[in-house]
Amino acid sequence: MMLLLSFIFIAAQNTASDKVPDPLPAGQVVDSVVCLRDEAQSYALYLPVRYRSDREWPILYAFDPMARGRVPVVLFRDAAEHLGYIVVGSNNSRNGPAEPVLKAIEAVWIDTHARFAIDPNRVYTTGMSGGTFPALVLGDQMAAGVVACAGALDADRLSRHTAVDWLGIAGFADFNYMRNKAMVRALVERGVVARFERFEGGHGWPPEEVAARALEWLELSAMRKGTRPADPAFVDTYRERGVMRASNAKNSRRFDDAAEEYAALARDLRGLARVDDLEAEARRLRDTREAVKDRKYESKLDKQDREQTQRLLMLLRALQRPDMLVPNAAATIPRASLAESSDVSPSSLESQDIFSLQDAHASARRELRNHIQRLRHDRESSKSERAVVARRVIDGFRISALYDGINQLAQGNPKAAKVAFEFCVESQPENAYSKYELARAHAALRDKKKALAGLRHAVEGGFGEGERLANDAEWELVHDEPEYIEIVNQLRTKP
Repeated sequence: MMLLLSFIFIAAQNTASDKVPDPLPAGQVVDSVVCLRDEAQSYALYLPVRYRSDREWPILYAFDPMARGRVPVVLFRDAAEHLGYIVVGSNNSRNGPAEPVLKAIEAVWIDTHARFAIDPNRVYTTGMSGGTFPALVLGDQMAAGVVACAGALDADRLSRHTAVDWLGIAGFADFNYMRNKAMVRALVERGVVARFERFEGGHGWPPEEVAARALEWLELSAMRKGTRPADPAFVDTYRERGVMRASNAKNSRRFDDAAEEYAALARDLRGLARVDDLEAEARRLRDTREAVKDRKYESKLDKQDREQTQRLLMLLRALQRPDMLVPNAAATIPRASLAESSDVSPSSLESQDIFSLQDAHASARRELRNHIQRLRHDRESSKSERAVVARRVIDGFRISALYDGINQLAQGNPKAAKVAFEFCVESQPENAYSKYELARAHAALRDKKKALAGLRHAVEGGFGEGERLANDAEWELVHDEPEYIEIVNQLRTKP
C-alpha cells in the first residue's frame, strides 16, 4: 500500500499534459470532468463562484461506495460555496477490489493538481461506507483531515501518526454506528483531535446540515494548525452552536451525547478559546446516572444487532453450503457401518439423508425469510428500540450478503452468489443494485430468461449504470438477444 501511495506522490510531481484543460464553470456542479491522462476516469466537481487560479484553495476529495461522484459533491456544495472549498467526487471509485480504487485515487489526484490551484496544507478527504477506504488511503498519507461517514472502521488500520484530524459521522440506526463511535474514542486516546457526529437516520451520507458542520470543523482545524488565519468571530459562533447542541441533547435526555459534545468542543477549540469550563461540564455529565444509562442502552442495542445479524448470516451460509444443515450427519459415522448395523438397505438410508437435507434446507430458508419479514415490519414500528435494531440488522445483513455474493461470483460460485443476492432483494426489495447482482448471477448460471427478466426489473427499479453491462463478463451470454439490446438502449437514454 505504501509503495502504491509513493507512486501517486511521484506521479503528481509531473502533471504536465499535452492536452490543454478546458475552462470549467464555477458555481455549479459539473457531473463529469474527464481526466486528462486517463479518459476512462472522471469526477464530479464544484468550484466556488469566487474561485481564481492566482491563489490556493482548500479541496475536499469525496468517495461514494457506488461511484456516484455527484452525490457527495451536491451534499457539500452549499457549505463549499460559503467557505470557499473545491469539492470533487470520483465517478470510478466503488466498493470492490483495491486496485481499481487506487487507480481512481491516482487519477483524480493528478488531474485536480494539473487543473486547480490547491493549498497543499488544506487537502481533506471524505467517504461513505465502502468509500471510507479510499478516503483513508488518501487521507492518512496526504490530508490534514478526514470526514469518515458510516464506514466499518478500525483504528488499528490507521497509521500511528496524529497529524490527521478525524471526524466520524453515522446515523443512530446505522449498523456501523458503534464502530464509528469506538473509532473516535480510540483516536482520542492516541492524541488525535477527533469528534463523532450522530444524526437520526440509517446507513448513508449524512443530512446537509451535518455535512455543513463538517466543513466548519475543517475550517476550525486549519485555524488550530495555523494553515489559515484565526477568526475570533467564527470561533465564538462555533462554540455557541456547539453549546446549544449539547444543551438540546441534555434536554432530550441524551446525557451521554451532551457530555461527548462538550468534550469534543474542548478538543476542537483548544488553543483558540478557553475550554476548561467545557471539559468540566463533560466530566460532570459523563458521571451522571443518566449518562451511564445511555451507554448501557447503546450497548444493549449493539448486542441485539450483532446477535440477530450473526443468526441471519449463519442461515445464509447454511443455504449456500448444504452440508452445514444436517448436524450429526452420516459424515460422523461411516455409511458402511450404518448399513451393516441396520435392517434397511444403503439406498434407503441415502434417501433418508436426502429427505433430511431437503427438510433442513426448507426450514432454514423459511426461518431466514420469516426473520427478514419480521425485521421489515419492525423497521416501521412506533417503538424506537425495535425500529432502530431492525434497521441496523436489515441493512447490515443486506450489505454483508451483497459483498459475499460479489465475492462468490468472482470465485466462480454462481449458485452460492445467487442465494446471497436473493436474500439481498428479500431484505430490501426497493434496492435496484441488489436486483442487478441477482440478474448477473442468473446470467452466470446461464439462465437467459431469468437474467433478462431480472435485468429489466433492476433497470425499472432505478439501476442506471450502463457501463456495468459492458464490463461484467456474464452478459456475454445474452449479448445478441433483442431484449438485452433494448435494455442497453434504454440505459443509454437514462439520466
